[in-house]
Amino acid sequence: DMEEKWIRAGEGQMTRSLSVPSSPITEIIDQAETPREIVEEIKAEAIEEIKVAESVPVVPSDIANTAQINVRKFIEKKADELERISPSDLVQRADGAERVRKASMMPTFMPGDVVFIEFLDDKTKIIDGHIYYFDTKTRPTMIRRVKFEGDKLRLIAENPMYGDIIMNYDDILNIADI
Repeated sequence: DMEEKWIRAGEGQMTRSLSVPSSPITEIIDQAETPREIVEEIKAEAIEEIKVAESVPVVPSDIANTAQINVRKFIEKKADELERISPSDLVQRADGAERVRKASMMPTFMPGDVVFIEFLDDKTKIIDGHIYYFDTKTRPTMIRRVKFEGDKLRLIAENPMYGDIIMNYDDILNIADI
C-alpha cells in the first residue's frame, strides 16, 4: 500500500513496510543472493519433503525372521523409528519396468508383480545361478534363473509346472538385471 503522506507531500516512505513472519522459506530468501538461488533452494526443499512423504518404513531383518509376528501392527507401532526408503530410490538405476505376466517364477515373482530392469551392456557378464530378465529373438520377454551349459544357457523356471528353455547366446537380444 502507498503511504498517504508520501502521495500528498512527497515525504517519508513511498510504501508501508510489510511484516513477514519468519519461516523456512523467508530464511531461504533472506540468505539467497539471486532469485534463481531462491527458486532452486525452494525446489530442493519441496522435493525432499515429497520424498519423505512418499517413503515407506523398512521392516528390519531380525523382525522379518521372527515367527508369528504381526508385521502390520509392528509397522504401525514403530513407523516413526524405522529406517525409511522412498520407492523412487529403488528405481534410480532402472532402464524400465515390466509387470510379471506368468507364474513360471512363482513363488519368487508372482503374476502382477512389477520388476524393474537394468540392461547389461555385455551379455557375457551374466552370473551362473542368478535370475535375469531375457529379451530373445524367438520368445516373449521372460524372467528366468540362468545356468551355463557349455556354449548355451539353460533358462530355469522356479515353478515346476513350467519347463526349462535352452538358448544359444545368439538368440538373446538383451539381458537385464532385476
